[in-house]
Amino acid sequence: MNVTTRVAVGTLCFLMSYPAADAAPKRPVTISKETTHFTSPLTADGFLDYAGAINSRLGKGVSSNDNANVLFWETMGTKARKQMEPEFFRLLGIAPAQMDAASYVDFTEFLKTIDSDQHGVAVAGAKERKRASQRPWKSRECPLIAKWLKVNQRTLKKIVEGVRRPKYFSPLVVPRRGKMPVDRTIAQVVLPAVQQMRACARALAMRALWHMGEGRFGPAWQDLISCHRLGRLVAHGPTLIHVLVGYAIEGTAIQMELTFLRHVDFSAKEIAAYQKDLSLLPRLAETSTVVDLCERCMFLDVTQRIAAAKGDAVGELFGAASNRDAMLSKLSANGIDWNAVMISGNGWYDRIVAAQRHKDRVQRRAALKRIENDHLRLSEDVKNFSREKPAPKSRKVASQMMGAILISLMIPTISGVQRAEEQAEQRFRNLETSLALAAYQSTHGDYPGSLAQLNPKIFRQVAVDIFSGRPLVYRKVSGGCIFFSVGMNGKDEQGRGRDSKPPGDDLEVRLTLPGKKN
Repeated sequence: MNVTTRVAVGTLCFLMSYPAADAAPKRPVTISKETTHFTSPLTADGFLDYAGAINSRLGKGVSSNDNANVLFWETMGTKARKQMEPEFFRLLGIAPAQMDAASYVDFTEFLKTIDSDQHGVAVAGAKERKRASQRPWKSRECPLIAKWLKVNQRTLKKIVEGVRRPKYFSPLVVPRRGKMPVDRTIAQVVLPAVQQMRACARALAMRALWHMGEGRFGPAWQDLISCHRLGRLVAHGPTLIHVLVGYAIEGTAIQMELTFLRHVDFSAKEIAAYQKDLSLLPRLAETSTVVDLCERCMFLDVTQRIAAAKGDAVGELFGAASNRDAMLSKLSANGIDWNAVMISGNGWYDRIVAAQRHKDRVQRRAALKRIENDHLRLSEDVKNFSREKPAPKSRKVASQMMGAILISLMIPTISGVQRAEEQAEQRFRNLETSLALAAYQSTHGDYPGSLAQLNPKIFRQVAVDIFSGRPLVYRKVSGGCIFFSVGMNGKDEQGRGRDSKPPGDDLEVRLTLPGKKN
């Protein structure tokens, strides 16, 4: 769940304690494609079961034998298991007892097991973790990291085994512990495994650098491609959290794969094998798919529960206590047409998804900008409404304002989500470009004078910058070459990235000739 939604849901849960003069009907919304989007299944109390609808769609054709997440969950410990409902494991097709076999051990927790000065161990561990995450290393350089990786050997073996599976399904199961109506929505689903997969990805990356430092290049690449597959699989989970964590894991893998290319000399045959491994990765997840399904359903699920709550669920939406009663009385005076609220929300999500799916980036960016501007105006209208004394003149206006309140709270920052997807795609293009350049150098003894000289049969013509629509900026330099994308801001900043001084927005890659590796 995104941060904005967490804040919104927390606020709405608080508001459930405010009673209304007249209790709302149990299900004051019509089950239809226009309103609830899905028409089945229904919960025992007559609501649309959005978790069930999502699970039915995403779990179709997935078995426990081809689902990577089954093996990933076998690495989860008791604490994570206790957070999940029994229904989660039933849908996953796994017995909870299986998860004790190879539980992941966090590095910080590992350090606490060392019988020594804990402050000194913590300081040494922090230094080693930084060192082991940046460049190839040997056991003697990072002994604590080496021991920790050995402790997690069984866990990482299970992760590597899991990423060989072709599918990833993580069912959504609404927790039953909450007392408030909004607690019974998909907005409250817990996701403990997602962040642990990111931790496991970092461990795989560090182990790959360890293999490199010790000269074990085959195992190094296997850990890197496993890390890469892990990111691609997790990103196909149901929520934006899954997608964004998956992109982050992929970013880690690409960074280490580029390090691999810079520190090791390969033959054209070996590089061709690496290119094939990359071509077999699961497709890059699209954020529009998640926005269209889970984000939309989260809005609708919360809305249907608020609609049926004993109270208008509107009050302290703007922080000022003096506005609370006024907001309640204004919106309850004419009642709320909750069907209209849900139809309005669907219209916003339809518009967002259509904008995200523009093939042309200029058009896509312009469409998303218009939506963001409209969203800002909507939010301002809501604030102005909270300050004004007159109540809405009709049920229609009251319903429009209720829709505006929920939309202003729950729709995520789509431009940021879209930016993450485009950056993930560009980083992967940069990786493919790097392998094509390495293949050229292996054959010709030097890097080409321009990207146009690369073999199109090998390169597949991917040397185009997503952000400019033009070829990547490429230059031969002493001892190698550099190339870069101009990044989100569209400006050529001479290859300066966010860690440069002064910082820039470019996505740069530097390659060196054999004998000049750093």
